[in-house]
Amino acid sequence: MDNSLKEKFSRFCAGGVLVMTLCFMAVLTVQAFVGTASVTTGGGDGEVLSFSRDNTFINILLSAAFFAPMYFLLKVSEKISARALTAALVLWAVILSAAFVCSAKLQPSQDSYIITFFASQAAKGDYSYYHEYFCFFPYQFGFALYEELFFRLFYLMLPAAPEGFAALSVQLMNVLYNALTFLALVKISRVLFKSERAEKLTALLLFLCFQPMLFTTFMYGNTPALAFAVLAVWMFLLFQESGTVKYALLCTAFISIGTLLKLNTLIYVVAISIVWLISVIRKPSLRSLLLMLLMIASVLILKPLPQRYYEAKMGEELGKGIPQSGWLAMGLHEGQSGPGWYDPTYTTTAFIASDYAPDVCAGTAKSAISERLAEFAKDPGGALEFFGRKLSSQWNEPSYESLWTNQVRRSYSSSGKIYAFVCEDHADEVYMLMNIYQQCVFAAFTAGLVLLMKKQDINTVLLPLVILGAMLYHIMFEAKSQYALGYFMLMMPVAAFALDRIFALISGRKEPKRWKTETSPKK
Repeated sequence: MDNSLKEKFSRFCAGGVLVMTLCFMAVLTVQAFVGTASVTTGGGDGEVLSFSRDNTFINILLSAAFFAPMYFLLKVSEKISARALTAALVLWAVILSAAFVCSAKLQPSQDSYIITFFASQAAKGDYSYYHEYFCFFPYQFGFALYEELFFRLFYLMLPAAPEGFAALSVQLMNVLYNALTFLALVKISRVLFKSERAEKLTALLLFLCFQPMLFTTFMYGNTPALAFAVLAVWMFLLFQESGTVKYALLCTAFISIGTLLKLNTLIYVVAISIVWLISVIRKPSLRSLLLMLLMIASVLILKPLPQRYYEAKMGEELGKGIPQSGWLAMGLHEGQSGPGWYDPTYTTTAFIASDYAPDVCAGTAKSAISERLAEFAKDPGGALEFFGRKLSSQWNEPSYESLWTNQVRRSYSSSGKIYAFVCEDHADEVYMLMNIYQQCVFAAFTAGLVLLMKKQDINTVLLPLVILGAMLYHIMFEAKSQYALGYFMLMMPVAAFALDRIFALISGRKEPKRWKTETSPKK
């Protein structure tokens, strides 16, 4: 294959990613301006999903009111270095998130409680709890190991501290992980677009991204895994730019840790692997190919180790857990809260009925999948309506359950004023502001996808590819709006790139102000 064909292949793949992502985003952006999905407690401890119609004209006006100050803030920020603005963003995220964690003082609950309690006892040498839970979900051992190691270190330093204080310390660690994610996203914008204004706009957009700041109270793998996954993307892009091996090795380390903490990080692994492979085809490099294979091997080798560790400690084998086909069957049916949302029928219930036999459970799930697909084939309109509601329920829910997860849980003691302001007294107003912010990000990200069509560079479509992978996965498997939060954050650099170009056009500049390349490619 000559160089021109390799280049055309790379551009074709990049264009394909952009077109497919654009199809999803066009639907989502329209949905965001005409309606909103919301998740509430239903006055108790439930997870109640509902849909409402919006005034589209008002939404357009509110979006214009959002973008105008962004243009003004960008002008003001010309006197501030991007590094200083990024430092201010990190400090803002740490202070605001930590203040909310300390004000909320929330206990873990449900799955989070089970994993945290197991980890806290494991840190004391007791591995006797919740074996059945991990028999269902052995992939949770990765986050359990993370918490066990944290608790061991915590109690080594503060042996007399109450367990509630240890749990809050895990939440405060989430604050640092979230700030690290913000930092990495700004740096990704710098590497991808070489534009000072795009970098600053990414930071300005993240200043207003309150959902992940509120989500830091949730003791689960989401927040730390996201930080490591985004760091891996940053390191990979630096490797693509410079060819420096240390960046590829850091990418491997970060993505492997992220996968241990949250199995869905495999979406990032697949996206990075696709872009890496296309890059190798475009510019053949044995070293680059071997480094890519090293990353994949690292993920596959390390992924089962936490389960092996705990099985040795427990003295029993727990097996593979609920098969993926069970989650697919769940994703194709109406759930307890909405289309494709959680329902135990094809997962825990079927697994218990099968006497914990994955093959038998998978057979039950596959039969249900076949029946459901036959129903969709007979009623294409019903299928379109189902998947339309499912897409909206996950991506067009502005809070991404960052309010719900705080409202539904008990606190260790009376919550403070910050928690009351955000989650009780002014929860509706906070939700409304999140709605405006979300639809503006959707619109800008969609515009960014269109603008990227001109260049069709494979590296610049890495973030859209991760988002596309998440959309394709969750449109078929289990749905939950909190799962979309991390991918929503990935939209910021591309949204900032679009605003950079649009604002440059408004100000009469032909080309955005560009940075010098941080690292020069090796010859």
